[in-house]
Amino acid sequence: MNRVIRGMAGLIVALGASACANDYSLDFGGDPTHIQASPQVMFVNQGATEELLVRLVNDRNESTPAAFAAANVGAGITVVRDVNYRPDNINPEKTLQSPEVQSQMRFYVTANTNVSTSFTITSGSFSTTITVRVVPTNVGGLSIAEPAIGDPVTITAPGDVSFNTTTSTVSFGNTGAAVITELTAKSITFVPIPGSTGFATVDHVTADYAANLGEFTLKTTNEITVPAVTSIPLAYSKTNIGATETVTVTATGFRFEAGATITYNTKPAFVMSRAADGTSMVILAPTGLAAATGVASGVHLASLPAISLSDLPSSAAITTGSGYAQLPGTGTAPVNGGGQPVFAVPAPGTGMFIADMPSFGDAWWDGAAHPSSWYKINVTGTGDRDLTMGWNNSADVDFWVTDEGINFAVVQELTGANPEHDSGVTLTNGTAYWIIAEKWSGASPSELLITIR
Repeated sequence: MNRVIRGMAGLIVALGASACANDYSLDFGGDPTHIQASPQVMFVNQGATEELLVRLVNDRNESTPAAFAAANVGAGITVVRDVNYRPDNINPEKTLQSPEVQSQMRFYVTANTNVSTSFTITSGSFSTTITVRVVPTNVGGLSIAEPAIGDPVTITAPGDVSFNTTTSTVSFGNTGAAVITELTAKSITFVPIPGSTGFATVDHVTADYAANLGEFTLKTTNEITVPAVTSIPLAYSKTNIGATETVTVTATGFRFEAGATITYNTKPAFVMSRAADGTSMVILAPTGLAAATGVASGVHLASLPAISLSDLPSSAAITTGSGYAQLPGTGTAPVNGGGQPVFAVPAPGTGMFIADMPSFGDAWWDGAAHPSSWYKINVTGTGDRDLTMGWNNSADVDFWVTDEGINFAVVQELTGANPEHDSGVTLTNGTAYWIIAEKWSGASPSELLITIR
């Protein structure tokens, strides 16, 4: 019997030892050691509210129910305890209320202004500091909501927000970048492109109070509406024009830029010259126009030179004659004694043209069975020239330039669809060249225009 009792006692002792081995409280203290906050550093958009969760914990991350309060709240933010967090029946009326003592509590942090600040969460003798970085959400308002074309508009940065004085830009979704006339760290003055609407977007914006936030792209608080330029007032020195007659075109209030173009029924006019101040151009219009209105690109308002405008139609119309004269001998290759006329090409920058009703006679000199028309030119002034060849049907016509000896080593072929064009053809002063229009396929065009400048 004693042996049985001694065995039971041993079992009880063993079980007691096992229980002690799993009781962590015997090895680690359960008292709280700090306030745990999530997050410890808050990023809050200006005008927005974010939540903060806090717990009183020990070193094993175990919560102790406690009361929490916010203190030392910096300027520019508000911090309030969520009185509806984890409600319970804690009063005689059996209505749900949020106990002040909880294992976890929620606070709401609202960003009122752009600041970098902090506040303290306390619980008894414990406290922790929460850092708040307010993220800016706008760059302020536009000084004018409905400016006239060309009027300057200013954006003044809100307090503690700055523009990058070298890289900040202003743009609108429907027209793109505006023209900045003055840029400082605290203001941008710009001229919007005509037709701009909506909020302005400004990039490379920084928060003075928190450089580590990096740069932002932000919008203004109000929108803009700028009248659009929908047409151009083209005017001509004459409106009934011969097939090879040039005409002077002007546009009151506008200026023609160096690359300005005017097209008629999708056909470009050849620009012979442009006034140095951009007030006029001399053009050679396409043939066969009947009361055709032009569409101009590469122009700007005289009062707004920084903004180039394109695809502006005009109500003014011109009529041009049909059919060029046929130049004798151009349909015969010079190796066969064609007797082609010789055209004098002036110095670079001055336009000239060769207009022909080509006969496309002899084949290209390499023996290929492709009829060609030949034109001889004598050049004044050395430099790269702008050459264009256009024709009046859908044939495939190739455009070649070679020296007087028809030397393959200096042959140059221009490329592209009708019209074929090249702005980098080097012609040497006092040298003669051949220009060849080679009909590769299709019906022979009845009109051919070659322009050189």
